[in-house]
Amino acid sequence: MLLHYFYKKENKEKNYVNDIYSKNLRLSVRFIKTKKYILKNDFQTSFEIFSLFLIFHLKNFKDFKMKNHKKINQELMNLFVNDLDYSFREMGIGDIKIGKYVKTYLKKFYFRLSMMDEILNTKDLNKIGIFISKLNIIKRDKINKASKEILSTYLKIQSSIENNSKLDKF
Repeated sequence: MLLHYFYKKENKEKNYVNDIYSKNLRLSVRFIKTKKYILKNDFQTSFEIFSLFLIFHLKNFKDFKMKNHKKINQELMNLFVNDLDYSFREMGIGDIKIGKYVKTYLKKFYFRLSMMDEILNTKDLNKIGIFISKLNIIKRDKINKASKEILSTYLKIQSSIENNSKLDKF
């Protein structure tokens, strides 16, 4: 009786979005935990690294004009906002202030999205390094290595999405 629910197009899209979001989380955790680049392991660092990887996906979905890319990007952003809200609640921020915190972090995110969109169009390693250094999350002497790894991650995500867009998943 409920089987038709699982085969609906919306559910396939949501499952796909959940998979992407989970991959971003794993990429972020791996980057933070296994690398010697990070200055501090705190919420701000996690937010910045996760934001970068999420921006990579959003940009590539838009650039490759994958079928339903607007809906997929919107679902990714919905998950991101809900995750921010949950994270702030876990940190003990009260209900009254949560909206203000989420709004502040979303403004940061959208500013970074516009900056990275321009930078990633050029794929200029120096510009990526300058952008990362302004975030103050990477050790100064490790910025070049971190920039190379971040660009490499972007190119892997780009390749993966390009292959999926050719398959026309939805």
